[in-house]
Amino acid sequence: HHERLRGEYEVLQIARHKGIAAAYDLDQIAGRLVLHLELAGERTLAQVLRQDGRLGLDLLQRWGDDLLEVVAFLEQDGIAHRDIKPDNLGIKARKPRDELHLVLFDFSLARTPPEQIRAGTPGYLDPFLDERPARRWDIHAERWAAAVTLYEMATGTRPRWGEGVDP
Repeated sequence: HHERLRGEYEVLQIARHKGIAAAYDLDQIAGRLVLHLELAGERTLAQVLRQDGRLGLDLLQRWGDDLLEVVAFLEQDGIAHRDIKPDNLGIKARKPRDELHLVLFDFSLARTPPEQIRAGTPGYLDPFLDERPARRWDIHAERWAAAVTLYEMATGTRPRWGEGVDP
């Protein structure tokens, strides 16, 4: 996965934002490429949701704002993440008041060709990509993943269709 790590490092050199874990360096250890990243926190949003369930209004507003701000930043700069989900959002204290905020990490799919519409995590993938004339990943798919994540933050569960079918 050397090329994927190299691509992630290059993307993170451009995607500099307080809500994105920074990449410090690429290194070789025992013939393997290693990416040195900023710690995104001790726990992920997924761990918090599994342990505590849905978020209270205070955290839902703050962390929802964090997520939407970073999605807007990526969209403005034309950067794809391709796998927004609670498992890829760390929780870290931020100065000056040491409030907990979300930090997005794992940009390993950022350089995936847009024709590969199944790249990502089932349940967070836009189910309508197959129905679009171009059959290509686009920014609406990124927004879908963010919306599913926001829904999960508010309810403690992912959205379901019909008789409990994952979209």
